[in-house]
Amino acid sequence: MSRVQLHLLKSILRDCFGNVVECVGTVLAVKGALSLPVLVQNAKLPARAVKEALFVLIHHGLVRYRVTGDEDAVTRPVIYCIDVDRVMLRLAYPLFAGLAERRFAAEGFKVFLEVAKHGRLSKNLLNEGLDVFDTMVEEGFLEAATPESSIWGEESAGHVNIFGASHSPGKRRVTESPVKDAKRAKIDVVHFVRINVKTFVTALWHETMVDFVGNRINDAAALVMQSCLKCAGNGATFSSFQVSTKLPSGTPLLVDNPGRVGDKSPLSQYLDCLSQEIAFFNKIDSRAGGTYSIDLNASANTMRIKNIEAYISARFGEPSTRIFRILQDCKMLEEKTISKIAMMTPKDTRERLYQMLQRGLVHLQEVPKTLDHAPSRTFFLWTIPTPIVFTRMAEMSLKVCINLLERASVERKKSELLILKSERSDVVANPELLNDGERKQLKVLRKVLNRLAHHINCVMSEFLVLEHFK
Repeated sequence: MSRVQLHLLKSILRDCFGNVVECVGTVLAVKGALSLPVLVQNAKLPARAVKEALFVLIHHGLVRYRVTGDEDAVTRPVIYCIDVDRVMLRLAYPLFAGLAERRFAAEGFKVFLEVAKHGRLSKNLLNEGLDVFDTMVEEGFLEAATPESSIWGEESAGHVNIFGASHSPGKRRVTESPVKDAKRAKIDVVHFVRINVKTFVTALWHETMVDFVGNRINDAAALVMQSCLKCAGNGATFSSFQVSTKLPSGTPLLVDNPGRVGDKSPLSQYLDCLSQEIAFFNKIDSRAGGTYSIDLNASANTMRIKNIEAYISARFGEPSTRIFRILQDCKMLEEKTISKIAMMTPKDTRERLYQMLQRGLVHLQEVPKTLDHAPSRTFFLWTIPTPIVFTRMAEMSLKVCINLLERASVERKKSELLILKSERSDVVANPELLNDGERKQLKVLRKVLNRLAHHINCVMSEFLVLEHFK
């Protein structure tokens, strides 16, 4: 785990759950899987506070546990491990909320917020949006939250709770009162759900692919691509007839010369155009209207390269983007060759190459002609180590998120007293208790925080493409 990830993890846990949960989560992230006594010792907190922090983290799906030791033992230690990726993805929850609103309207947005707020939620606790709740469960955006979903690694043979007590089958256990047994039976009937992060990430991935096709061709092609994704499933092939059944009725498919005899159908022309213009859209067979497939790995790489090119263009200018594309196509080139192909002066080419080299976006490879590695008898080839560049860009995205979160924290601390006053029950009921200066200051603060949140969403969109579209 890198320092950048650790720093961001601490910021997320502190902002979402407070200092105690941050301390416990940081210890688990640094030390790895720990038992409760060792965790209490390293966190230097009271045992009760550590147990409560573990309860919160497990309830939100950020920590998992596992029972260790011999199954025949009377007491078996429980170890806990934090899911770093799931903690990082909490920054993407605003993106998930927007997706829920686009798919399920305002009720889906409210359901998502309630589930995200509580970590695990039962349908019985919702006052509205019950139909949308069922739909989100059916489509996999909400998944069942069972005790087994919190177990890390191998499934436990007995009942485990977060306070370290465990009971194996066949062992004597204390009989609880009938009232407690009745309450537990009543709770077991209620089905709790939590956010299915994988489904939300996949849905955002598909939306990114559709937007890419729409920007590359037109809106009708984006609708065709959306229908293809519904047919593709998990990398399965599909035919033009299957796409036509998924395509919304009345979709205008604009083509050149639609009245010519012998031309293919508009849908077939769009599918052929996608297979020619989009790198990750493949045509496998031409019989029976054509059979197609979508290479998800190739689509992820295409999205990543597109984001990196946008970053280079904004940071170093369009000429640097042209150099990056040339290296992407030709793999390895000398500086003189790059200068000729890019139609740039050698000095400008060298400066831009070294700027990107400092950022880790390109790599300089030495190929000596002789064993003495003399510079005069050595080729210096520029190349793009794609996996390293992806990792580097993901790390830069996390650094930007850290800076934005710290800036938001500073802004809130500056107006801490005003925020506390605005959240008082009497002020909420009667906003006139705030004077004009306080209202203006509060308006400016909200504007700054909203702008920072918007930038975090943009950076997290790029981070999802770089790290989670796999």
